[in-house]
Amino acid sequence: MNVGEVRTFPRTNIPEPREQAIKILEEAAEVFSEVQLLDDWDVRETRQLQNECADVIMATCNLLYSIGCGNITHLMKACEKRQEERGRYDIQKPN
Repeated sequence: MNVGEVRTFPRTNIPEPREQAIKILEEAAEVFSEVQLLDDWDVRETRQLQNECADVIMATCNLLYSIGCGNITHLMKACEKRQEERGRYDIQKPN
């Protein structure tokens, strides 16, 4: 997965951290709503879901940027390591 470069808002345009965290929750709720509307996982029907997921990423990046994180590569590596330790990358055989 490649997210690419995320252009964050100027710090002066980002609400204070609590408000920005609420924005992330609102965007995540919109993702959930889109998932509820899907009949199946036909990629042709997921364009709005993809847009809402991008909004979650943008809102999260804006929060991180507002608290001084301009590069989160090290955070993502640490997150990946935690997930690996939990077995999330293990190949599961179908039942």
